[in-house]
Amino acid sequence: MKISETKTDCQLEHRGQTFNAMLHLIEIRYNDRIVFWNGVMQLTRDQLMRFGEPGDLPVFVRLPDGRTGYLHLTHGNMTADYYELAGVGKPN
Repeated sequence: MKISETKTDCQLEHRGQTFNAMLHLIEIRYNDRIVFWNGVMQLTRDQLMRFGEPGDLPVFVRLPDGRTGYLHLTHGNMTADYYELAGVGKPN
């Protein structure tokens, strides 16, 4: 098993809208076929207003290296400067 942790800019797609955001991604590679993602995304207040209610839809993620995947949102938290959305998922 290999675990990697990165903090990177990414693109999020949710309900037909695209957002540029910061993503703290933990990738857990169990083997070549089984990979899990845990991530925390940071949205500005303006982005959060456009993002709307997360609901039960997954958020699609595009990383700068071209990889894509999705996160099912599990938590949300307002900090002083950003709204943090946390989720679990996997790469495509």
